[in-house]
Amino acid sequence: MAPDINPEDALHAVWEGLKSLPDWDVLELPSVYENTVMERLTHLAQKEGYHTGQWALPPLPWITLADRDIEKLPPSSTLRSRLRQGERKLNELGHLSLHTFQRADSGVLQRFYDLEASGWKGEEKSAILCDPRSHQFFNEVAQQSQKFGYLVFYFLELDGKLIAAHFGLNYRRRYYAPKIAYDEDYRQYRVGHLILSKIMRECAKEGIAEYPMGVIEEWKTEWTKESRARTFQCIFNKGARARLLFLIRFQIKPGLKRLMWRWGRQK
Repeated sequence: MAPDINPEDALHAVWEGLKSLPDWDVLELPSVYENTVMERLTHLAQKEGYHTGQWALPPLPWITLADRDIEKLPPSSTLRSRLRQGERKLNELGHLSLHTFQRADSGVLQRFYDLEASGWKGEEKSAILCDPRSHQFFNEVAQQSQKFGYLVFYFLELDGKLIAAHFGLNYRRRYYAPKIAYDEDYRQYRVGHLILSKIMRECAKEGIAEYPMGVIEEWKTEWTKESRARTFQCIFNKGARARLLFLIRFQIKPGLKRLMWRWGRQK
């Protein structure tokens, strides 16, 4: 199990470590939820006289599981009916089962990577296996997540054939899915929705309270109308080059945009 670390102590330790690093000008935090530890990192930098800046990003769709009737998820009764029909038809083809794995086993990882590369991501060369750096990154994420007890793979199998999967993380009563994959030959059965339905039930049993769903996609709107605000945040070092970057990004550019907007209205 992961050690019980005080978030504020960890925050200050991270900030002290960042300040000691040489030759950096700007620290970019590309997706910061509101009221989180990472948001407080920016506040900590501000208190010590560092320039900071931020801009709003599209909100993240979010599923709250705590105190919820899980049998009414997804909220659309039409989608729930279609999922029941899809599961019934799959069970007519063979034995449908959900399996979980909490170790970064090479065989489990390879099965997930192969599934993700089997469809359009493989064709467009955007799958994990198509990029050695991405491959190494997700291998390391899996290894470190296993080490601290966060890792969980969910595999939906039909007679042992992998048809949908989540590369997941359970951390502080939240479920995250950095990568999702499914076999496009089974698209008609809505296996992407079906595995999520089963995962949400497993998460509810394990006391998981929330599922941040990542960037907005049309299919996610069938699962929730709830969202969380987020921002892109920047912390600038105290050197001359860093101060210049701050002026350009948060004073000169916005000023030019306002000037062009006013000029356009006057035309």
